[in-house]
Amino acid sequence: AHRLVRQSPFNAKAARQTSFAGVEVMPLLEEDTTELEIPESELEVTTMRSSGAGGQNVNKVETGVRIKHIPTGLAVKCTDERSQMQNKALALTRLKAKLVVVLEEQRAAKLEDIRGDMVKADWGQQIRN
Repeated sequence: AHRLVRQSPFNAKAARQTSFAGVEVMPLLEEDTTELEIPESELEVTTMRSSGAGGQNVNKVETGVRIKHIPTGLAVKCTDERSQMQNKALALTRLKAKLVVVLEEQRAAKLEDIRGDMVKADWGQQIRN
């Protein structure tokens, strides 16, 4: 925090005015623009029968898909489509979205560690005048 004391040209009594400024300095980190690739060895894919209306197809064919990301423990279940391939693709998309959120939270925590404590620009916080 920095304190500035000056005589205002707009004040008729030529009184001293005090203002404070706070500056945050952060390193530039490169953005991860690469697509999120998940190796098949980190995935546990299980199939199940879907529920709901659908006649005999629901009772005979395992179209529901559950994908678990083993390192993080995140799991996604998808029974929206009638095809197992479509459900697997949709579940994989949802799992990637969840992993991106987790990676963003980790990145935010890393930035918070770099940033340190924020000091409020106010009376008694300045180091020098």
